[in-house]
Amino acid sequence: MGNICRSPALAAVLQKLAEEKGVADQLFIDSSALTTYYIGKQSDHRIRAAAEKKGVAIDHIAQLFDPVDFQKFDYVFAVNHEIKDLLLEIASDAEKSKIFLATHFAKHFRDEEVPDPFYLGPHAFDSVMEMAFDACQGILKRLFP
Repeated sequence: MGNICRSPALAAVLQKLAEEKGVADQLFIDSSALTTYYIGKQSDHRIRAAAEKKGVAIDHIAQLFDPVDFQKFDYVFAVNHEIKDLLLEIASDAEKSKIFLATHFAKHFRDEEVPDPFYLGPHAFDSVMEMAFDACQGILKRLFP
């Protein structure tokens, strides 16, 4: 929702894996919020620390999703059902087919919600990173079979 934990982690992991696969120049990857609470703020230091342990740098400032973004992207990924439902509410009928759970193409966490680690302790941020890698590997496999 706030664009300071899960979504920036997913975007950073997808960017890293795309670079490793040599396809980063074929993708435009971004991350945004559905609420304004953290707009302009840096990603949470705990997700950045969990990402660093996995060799991922998260350098993201929270920004607000704009419905025009549906026109910019072929896929729009939500970290949970609540966010997916909110996106579906603002999407046109044609845009709805672009919206998926972030884990939809994952191998181990397929169609699972990515839990919000904010109040769950340090281990939760590590779990988010594990899910992010699984989700992003699946996304890349879908895009570049």
